Amino acid sequence: MSKLPPHISRADFEAAMRRFDAEFRTQAAWATWPTRADKWAVAHNGRHYPVKFLIHLATGEELRAFDGGREANAYVARRDLALVRLQREDPIPSYQGYPIAALDLSTDGATGQSVRAECQEGQWRITIGGQPLAGGCRFATLDEALAFWRRLTYTAP
Repeated sequence: MSKLPPHISRADFEAAMRRFDAEFRTQAAWATWPTRADKWAVAHNGRHYPVKFLIHLATGEELRAFDGGREANAYVARRDLALVRLQREDPIPSYQGYPIAALDLSTDGATGQSVRAECQEGQWRITIGGQPLAGGCRFATLDEALAFWRRLTYTAP
């Protein structure tokens, strides 16, 4: 893999973060970032940024021209950028870099009320019209809550 340019400064990375916020953060391709595969992010002004893509924006290097992981993390760390480990089972996921505590799933066909996954005190639950499903099922992760909702709404062919 190629050697990343040594002359890139922290200011170059700050410009790359501004560019990411202005041009990329709201694009559909980044709406689900971070994914479970992402382990590290650059933290700056209360937001997280994808390490390898940020290096690409700051240096102009092609993404396939350098490795992620240790190589990328060491490169940004040498520029005094804060690296944070992303949690795999974060009870509150993010959307466009901001934490969310509720996710609209659909509208109930029978009542026309909103169906949501909501997080309260680190536990997820499914609500219809603001009321929890019967039994008040609570889940440790959003993925578990969504899997439960899919099982409830599955219609056999």
